[in-house]
Amino acid sequence: MQFAENLTNRQAAGAVLPPTDLPRETLKEAVSEIVDYAELCVSVAGRLSNLAPIPLKTIELLEYGL
Repeated sequence: MQFAENLTNRQAAGAVLPPTDLPRETLKEAVSEIVDYAELCVSVAGRLSNLAPIPLKTIELLEYGL
C-alpha cells in the first residue's frame, strides 16, 4: 500500500498524473497491486452473490419499507 500513500502525497502536492518520474520497478509494483486488488474484488463479489439472504427479524428498517 506504499504506492497509494505516495499517490496521495503527490496529489496533495499538485503533481501531474500519470507521474513521469517514477522508477520502473515502482510502477511495476503499483500495477501488480492494482491487478491483485481487482482480482480480489472479483472473487469477493462472486462469493457475495452466492450468499443466501438473511432475514432481519429483530431490526426495523422503516426507511426501506414499501
